[in-house]
Amino acid sequence: MPSNTVDSLSKFLQKFELEVLKTMAQNALSETKQEDVGELSNDLIDWAYEQGIKKFIGQLDASTLKTSMEEAGVKDVDANGSKEALGEKFLDSVEQDEGGPEGFLSRMKVATLKKFVKILGFETDANDQQQYAEDISDELLLNGTRMLFDFVDEEALKKTSKKMNLKVPKSASKLVVQDILLNEVFPGLSPEEEEKPKKEKKAKKSSSEPSAKQTREEINEKIKRERSDLPDCKTFDDIFQNYWVDELRDFCKKNDIKSQGNKKDLIKRILAFNMDPTNRGFTEKKRKRKTGKSSSKKEKKEHATTNGDASASSTPKEE
Repeated sequence: MPSNTVDSLSKFLQKFELEVLKTMAQNALSETKQEDVGELSNDLIDWAYEQGIKKFIGQLDASTLKTSMEEAGVKDVDANGSKEALGEKFLDSVEQDEGGPEGFLSRMKVATLKKFVKILGFETDANDQQQYAEDISDELLLNGTRMLFDFVDEEALKKTSKKMNLKVPKSASKLVVQDILLNEVFPGLSPEEEEKPKKEKKAKKSSSEPSAKQTREEINEKIKRERSDLPDCKTFDDIFQNYWVDELRDFCKKNDIKSQGNKKDLIKRILAFNMDPTNRGFTEKKRKRKTGKSSSKKEKKEHATTNGDASASSTPKEE
């Protein structure tokens, strides 16, 4: 199931001017020629998530990488592997997990997740594995998104803030402007909120947590009520914003569509299937037909031999 934060960030980035997104893409996705704001936003989010995870992996030692992967059920973890090799294994495992970073992290022990929170340096009121996994995933995405914002100059960020009617002090630094923008998706970053006492913030978050959870469930139900049926979806964004990866995988399996790959792969196959039901994402292997050349050659040879024998027998010998 995709993180609500991912969906919120995608919608948020789509409010940016295309040129600003292109600036991010030129630095992060050097070969992209994407012109669609929705798909470009999603590509940037994928990049941000990956960079956030890579940065985090760099903060972990080999022992922690090994232990955490074993807890998550990763197979064939090399006990004597180097930190670099274990880091690559960790990244691959996150990317291949059907539940994404949240699903991968949620299978680890709470003690390990608490250690991750300490390494990342943020506060959380989480009290179970799922809540820890969600908060850590959000922090990884936040760190990667900051890298995207670093590619954009201060003036462009201020113009974007103004377009969104966000209050930005004239003397605000680029970092402050970034926080004001990011606060729209990752609450708690704006200067006003930073000035509040930590205890007050923690108490407020704790008291509002049940209602936040309820709101999240209500949002999911609303999405399910209002979304189009999968066969009727015509654009990438229609599916990305309204369907969870497990739903997409189920749809693929029911319709004999190739169900391996990440969410983007599944969406592209479903869109292709909606356009042409014979397109199921599998590479068609064509059998080579027998040309019959060998048999025809054999027949010709036999025919020639027969004719030769016949002509030889019918031609009288010269005496």
